[in-house]
Amino acid sequence: MTIAGCLIFPGTAAGNLVESLADSCRLAVISILRGSIDTPIFTLSPWIDSYAIYDSI
Repeated sequence: MTIAGCLIFPGTAAGNLVESLADSCRLAVISILRGSIDTPIFTLSPWIDSYAIYDSI
């Protein structure tokens, strides 16, 4: 859980959304640092995200 999600939206759908967005941003940053250009597209959906991770391995 992100700090923002924990402090502002504890246990709510909004908190979960904040957490999901933070996770997507984190994955995008990590992938960009690895040199993957198309990753921000894949972070839009958890399902596509999982596929992208498997695809990159």
